[in-house]
Amino acid sequence: MATPLSSKLSPEITQDIVLEAFFLHALLRRCQYDNILLSVPHCGDQAHRLDAALDVANRRMAATGQPQYGHACNRCMKVVKDENGNPKGK
Repeated sequence: MATPLSSKLSPEITQDIVLEAFFLHALLRRCQYDNILLSVPHCGDQAHRLDAALDVANRRMAATGQPQYGHACNRCMKVVKDENGNPKGK
């Protein structure tokens, strides 16, 4: 059994640890929502261990993957109309 003095774990919570925990939590929640398994490498550079899973999650969420994709209301969307009352185009 490792004693606190012989452990390689640091008692400090760094910004990197917080960011990794945030991303890992987000990935786990999204996988649970989508009912899929999260798969990440067990070895390799810790700083890039979640990169592939984050890329997949971002691609899944792009455009129609967002839960409220089709939502539009007067509070979050403003339609600018021309002098005839028609929606203005670009």
